[in-house]
Amino acid sequence: MNKVLKCVSHITMLVAMVLIVSSCSKKDDDPTYDWANIAGDYSGWSKGVFSFSPVGVASDGDKMTLAMNDDGTMKMTLTSTTWGTTTAEKLSVAAENDVWNITGDSETSIAHKGATAKAYPSSVKGTVSKDKKTVNIAVSAPSVMGGTTITFVNGTIPMGELVAGIYKGYTSMQMKYSKDPIYTKDQSLKLVAESDGTTTLTYDSESMSCAIKNVAVTKETEGYKLAAEGEITMGMPGGAASKKYPCQVSGTISADKSTYNIQFTMPGVMGGTTMSFLSGNAPE
Repeated sequence: MNKVLKCVSHITMLVAMVLIVSSCSKKDDDPTYDWANIAGDYSGWSKGVFSFSPVGVASDGDKMTLAMNDDGTMKMTLTSTTWGTTTAEKLSVAAENDVWNITGDSETSIAHKGATAKAYPSSVKGTVSKDKKTVNIAVSAPSVMGGTTITFVNGTIPMGELVAGIYKGYTSMQMKYSKDPIYTKDQSLKLVAESDGTTTLTYDSESMSCAIKNVAVTKETEGYKLAAEGEITMGMPGGAASKKYPCQVSGTISADKSTYNIQFTMPGVMGGTTMSFLSGNAPE
């Protein structure tokens, strides 16, 4: 009986050893177990969001470098065409399912474009997929410009990110039965890049408003072209209830976003009306 028990015990030990060796071999053979395999250069774009610019400002053609330190921590360097160079020296990396979580609270060196680097208290949080196809890492610095968060994403930038912002200007309203246009100064229009990759245009004035989704944005030689269809709400005279009208949107924005002409065409308003939102100051 003792011999049988000893035999069973030996077999159990051998099975356990095989399982351990197999597990170690799998870990050694599978590069996803070693975060050093995600070290390298990543190309993409970034977006800065500030307390005074909640819509954010995008920067295309950026690069992020992840490097392994001798102590097992990670060094992150973001090189941006707009924000300059941002460096975080010692970040923690932990595996979770199919991603590596990257976190850290420390001083981050930020060198704004053309300026000397300065250290700011900051936090870093983001993920890199184990197949290296998806990178999303944010650096938040509360003391920079009232609170700044710069997020790097690898891959191609959505077109909406390049035109997102709040635009200031004036409108020119031209109606079919009116000879002269009607100008309205001190107007604003907003383009928002949504998280699902679409673009939304919003406009609100004393007499009309709209929130038009799925605005198509295409890159042109000297800037960007907009196109969309939706509805615009117009106030009625004499206190009558507002009414919605079909509206077509088209327009252009220069590459530096300083010049723009966005037209709202409303065939059902007063025989046909076109309102143009323009950069600059309204004629006197």
